[in-house]
Amino acid sequence: MPEPVPTLRDIRKACELGPLRGSALTKFWVDTDAARDPHRFVRHSLRELLGDRDDCKILFYGHSGSGKSTELNKLVNELGPDWFVVGFSVRDEMSLTEINGEDIVLVLMERLAAAALEAGIEIDREALGAVHHWFDSVSHERQETNARAARLETGVQARTPSLLDIVKLFASFKAEVRYEANNKETRVERIRRRPGELLAYSNQLVNAVRTGLAGRHLLLIVEDLDKLDIATARQVFFLRPTMLTGLDASIVYTIPIFTFHSPEAGLLRTQFHRVVSLPMIKVAGPRGERAEGYRVVGEIIGRRLGPSALTAEALDLLIEKTGGVLQHAFEVIVGATLLRDAPVPLGREQIRYSLQRRKSEFLTEITLPYNEVDGLKDRKQLFDRLRECLGSQRAGMPSRPTGEGIDQVLLKSCALVEYNGECWLGVHPLVQDLLDEDPAL
Repeated sequence: MPEPVPTLRDIRKACELGPLRGSALTKFWVDTDAARDPHRFVRHSLRELLGDRDDCKILFYGHSGSGKSTELNKLVNELGPDWFVVGFSVRDEMSLTEINGEDIVLVLMERLAAAALEAGIEIDREALGAVHHWFDSVSHERQETNARAARLETGVQARTPSLLDIVKLFASFKAEVRYEANNKETRVERIRRRPGELLAYSNQLVNAVRTGLAGRHLLLIVEDLDKLDIATARQVFFLRPTMLTGLDASIVYTIPIFTFHSPEAGLLRTQFHRVVSLPMIKVAGPRGERAEGYRVVGEIIGRRLGPSALTAEALDLLIEKTGGVLQHAFEVIVGATLLRDAPVPLGREQIRYSLQRRKSEFLTEITLPYNEVDGLKDRKQLFDRLRECLGSQRAGMPSRPTGEGIDQVLLKSCALVEYNGECWLGVHPLVQDLLDEDPAL
């Protein structure tokens, strides 16, 4: 029986699934390992590293929208019941413009406590009492009441806090982190000023939960740190990394690809235990010859949308011009469904028009960042560097990362795309078209 023809709305919903998880992961998963790097499979590497020690800090980097979250969700499924995994997205739980290590630790502790409560894990009440007392007393250090002092003076014991009390307290901190990040009069601000004690008491909670796991392994995952801007990422990962490395647990942090291409990237290897990359799916070689990733991207799109969503010609054009950047491919498809009188299946003309719009968006994305970058004074430098990379690429000698600020800006916009384990930099196909069409850029 043939599959039903999807509606335009069906196609949009399939494109907007975001990272695959749960039943969607089972239904739509496509293995991309060989198309990314045939010599090193990402989830295998992560599993091996996590098995080496109980407090392994891993930085997991790749382009935004390259599939890191889906790979991590698949990893969690593969780890199985011997692992207790707790994760969160900084984009969902925090303010991306005001992120710091102290706040990440606070939100992690709220997520850990909430997950332990939901799982019914038995945790030592004495340990919970010490954790609750410190966070509560520090956050209210100028608001101690006479009644509280009187209770202590007369020896009246306060109720031993439960895990639910811990969750409620940390949930109130999380709300301040997200909605009052710039307010210097919050309880969280008082906690930020005592980072050493914050880590010490957070580790008490971590170890109390680990004890309650009765032999299961603990893994924490912090996602969407790859959405940070260049200046904020430098603050978090280079200037104050000890907040991210000081917790007594194995943690995977997703980081921006441009951070690993900075002059300070060597510091990442000294502060964190391991760095693991997720290369972009390579749909074409440096000179444009079709690669294995071309078929893989087609399979991913077909699995999500079904065989009747795009014509073969439209699919070919889409894969060729989005260069293995899955997020761009799905954005272009959604744009095509919104055109007046768009047919199903979507044809080459609808995809071509939507690609033109995505190409125009690159003109606003390839620009100088708000915070000054060393050596970068003029927007034209960005296009000059892109032309340099494109010339080398077409000559069969693709550019390698330089560690300079200009490459960080271009990687952030995805105008430059990092491919495979050799880390060569390719100019995004739509940006190639921009450069070919307008020599004045």
